[in-house]
This record gives sequence, C-alpha cells and structure tokens, in this order.
Amino acid sequence: MTEGATGIFGPGREKADSEDFERQRDELHAKIGQLTVEVDFLRKKSKQLGL
Repeated sequence: MTEGATGIFGPGREKADSEDFERQRDELHAKIGQLTVEVDFLRKKSKQLGL
C-alpha cells in the first residue's frame, strides 16, 4: 500500500511537476501567439472591407 507513496512524495515528483509545468506553459505561449496572429489578420481584413 505504501509503494506508490514514494512516487507521489519522492524527490522525482518535483522534477516531473516542473517538466509538466514547462510543457504546459510552452503550449499556452504557442496558442497565444497563434491567436494573436489570427486577431491581427482579422482586424486587417475587417478594415479593408470597411467593417
């Protein structure tokens, strides 16, 4: 019953959490960049159409 406790509370857990955080942060930064490009494109096109 205590075999899994080392995986949860062990020294490697902080590293795994840190790697997960870094991966998630990178994905969110990529998504923000994509959305920024899309908004800029739509803003430009709406001005061209006079909307």
